[in-house]
Amino acid sequence: MTSLTDGIAVRGVSLSQSVSLRSEFTGGDNPSTTFLFPVLSARNIVIDGRSFDDELVISREPGQSPFMRTQGITEIGCIVVRQEALRRAADMLYGHEFPKIFHCPASFVPPDRERLEALRSAYLSASRIPQQHSIAALNSVGKTGIRSVRDNVVASLLEVLVDSQVKRDHLAHQRQTAHMARIDRLIEEHRDEPIGLQKLCEEAGIALRTAESIIRNRSGMTALQYLKRRSLAFARENLLQAGPETTVTQVAMQHGFFHLGRFSGFYRSVYGELPIATLKRGIW
Repeated sequence: MTSLTDGIAVRGVSLSQSVSLRSEFTGGDNPSTTFLFPVLSARNIVIDGRSFDDELVISREPGQSPFMRTQGITEIGCIVVRQEALRRAADMLYGHEFPKIFHCPASFVPPDRERLEALRSAYLSASRIPQQHSIAALNSVGKTGIRSVRDNVVASLLEVLVDSQVKRDHLAHQRQTAHMARIDRLIEEHRDEPIGLQKLCEEAGIALRTAESIIRNRSGMTALQYLKRRSLAFARENLLQAGPETTVTQVAMQHGFFHLGRFSGFYRSVYGELPIATLKRGIW
């Protein structure tokens, strides 16, 4: 793996024999996307049950776990990009962002083979950096050559993506939908006893990174933000259905909000009124 700074990295997977494996893409706190493309012997690669065509780029996000099978010598190129960095580069080079390039999981069919060859060339140049320079020399390279290589990688990637025909990976999308439905069902089942993220993942039978990725992809929020927002919605329902003896403090604590001031501020920011106003309307 070679880090090119500014949220860009390249990594390669070279295989000399047939293998079957399931891998999980990982990432940090910043949303990122991995773009994969065949460098050598694409005919030998099957990902999630589909042949990896010579003229194809696919995208995956942290938490997604594709199944890959190879039938001989092959190499897959990977470019890992923080979504923020890719948006910034697209805006700088083209004057606007391209939402379709963040569809994930998806397949991108480039408009012509030359652009894909340019992407492979940029990837190979970046992946050779550790081989061409000693560890001691990398700092110097980073100030000059790495910046140029990084810009070439990003520009070549965008050249492929912006004019590509995009096809959603429906099988992977369906799996995400099923996972999200299970997550929502478990949250609903624990509405009167808020479920923690770790327990949620255990009961749903999915990895923490997978849950994070799916929830962010479907809601635009982190997993913890989503759990907090759902708990707030449950609290609002209770306030609207409250009896004469119900208090805001009781409802807040029942749904995991133990600091009344913060609860009131958060509630107002979402619903435009204080919880006491909702409570009074429910009682009346």
